[in-house]
This record gives sequence, C-alpha cells and structure tokens, in this order.
Amino acid sequence: MAPGPGLPGGGTPGVDVGSELRAYRERLSRHVTRQRRYPAQAVRLGMEGTALVRVRINRDGSLAGPPRLEGSSRFGVLDAEALRMVEAAAPFSPLPAELPRESAEFVIPVSFSLRAASG
Repeated sequence: MAPGPGLPGGGTPGVDVGSELRAYRERLSRHVTRQRRYPAQAVRLGMEGTALVRVRINRDGSLAGPPRLEGSSRFGVLDAEALRMVEAAAPFSPLPAELPRESAEFVIPVSFSLRAASG
C-alpha cells in the first residue's frame, strides 16, 4: 500500500493512491487486451495460457523502457504476442495525478483463451 497523507512520500490528502493505481492498472490491462491478435499457429495447436508482462510507465503515459516477461504462458509464440501487445498499446493515458512519482511499474496479465478468441 502506498504511504498515506502526512507520511513521507505521501500523495494528495484524502486520496487513496492504492485504489487509483488499481483502477489505472485495470484500464491499462483492458487497453492492452484490445491489441490482441491470437497467433494462427497457437490457434492451430490449441495453445492457451497467461503471460505476465512487467511494464514501467512514465507520468505522461509513455513506456519508460521495453516491456519484460515476468511470467511465461509456457508458449514462446504467446509470450512474444503479449510483449507485442503492450508495445502496440503504448502510449497509455497519463498516470494518476495523485501519484507522487515520475513513473510506475505494473505487471499486466495477458490471457490467451481459445474460447474467448472464437466468441
């Protein structure tokens, strides 16, 4: 949990920075998901899984560096697509104004499900 008001490094008084960051992360995840192109090879071979992608975002919404794979989906083709999705989705909306930092790091789960892809 982020430090509260009155604590060193605290944000804006009366604002729950933790909930602001959770909401931002959810919007980030939805934005990344819209970039998904299920790889044809993965569909053909029935590959499914969830890759975890670590990303650092600057205050203005730009990527601070390339996204990194934090956890594998078990399939290289899906992992590569997850990383591509994050880069394709950038730039993102600016970080919440209440966040007292110049950048923030997030881990985004990117799921690949053939049921979701077909419907």
